[in-house]
Amino acid sequence: MNPAPRPLETSARMLLALAALVLAACGDSARAPQADAGADAPAADAPAPGDAAAPPDAAPADAAADATGPDAPRTDAAPAADAGGTDACPGVGPGASLGACDDCLDTACAAALCACGAECVAIQGCLQAQCGALAGGSEVGACQAACQNAHLTGKPAHLAVVSCAYGAGCGACSYPSSYDGCRASQRTGACAAPRATCDASAACRAYEACAATCGSLAACLACGATADGAAGKLLLESFEVCVARECLAEYWAR
Repeated sequence: MNPAPRPLETSARMLLALAALVLAACGDSARAPQADAGADAPAADAPAPGDAAAPPDAAPADAAADATGPDAPRTDAAPAADAGGTDACPGVGPGASLGACDDCLDTACAAALCACGAECVAIQGCLQAQCGALAGGSEVGACQAACQNAHLTGKPAHLAVVSCAYGAGCGACSYPSSYDGCRASQRTGACAAPRATCDASAACRAYEACAATCGSLAACLACGATADGAAGKLLLESFEVCVARECLAEYWAR
């Protein structure tokens, strides 16, 4: 199925978005407990036709503060999968060599990637699965905050990867082509099994279609509010987390 096209962002907007992220992280630290590595990440856009992903918008500084709104910590969050690391690098770590861009990011951001554990990468999976249709709108920050609060201990490490990838200066990286290539390699390679599981599930296909076209935060959250919707969301997030284990840095590299 073909999710909605993504908007193009300017370099200036991206710089403002990163500045807002840092302010958001500072604002949240006084209100919400943070135990493990994680990040105040920008909201991810929906994958466009061809499985690309779009540049993000930043959440407002107080997006995660309301414990009673739609961005409140969730009890139905997808369990974070094992990041698949080692004792020396417990997070997702530098992965397979997929070309010059990937190699540069794996080297420049090795420490941040090694610190990005299961809750960190789960944030990216949630952003990809849930928030794409809201890209560029006023509610995208609240949607990303819902993902952050669902995996609250992953916020600082996720922000570290975002900041490193954005500022790494890897000349071989070109967005979105570098991310597109990485995502495509995972879809037919390491992540073929969770993608096939989603494709074979009516619940997953229905959730993916709903999340690609929902026009408001309430509607996007409602996509996963039923039993079938929640089951479909879990399957789609499983695929997105798998992709993020290898392509997280490529997504944010500019």
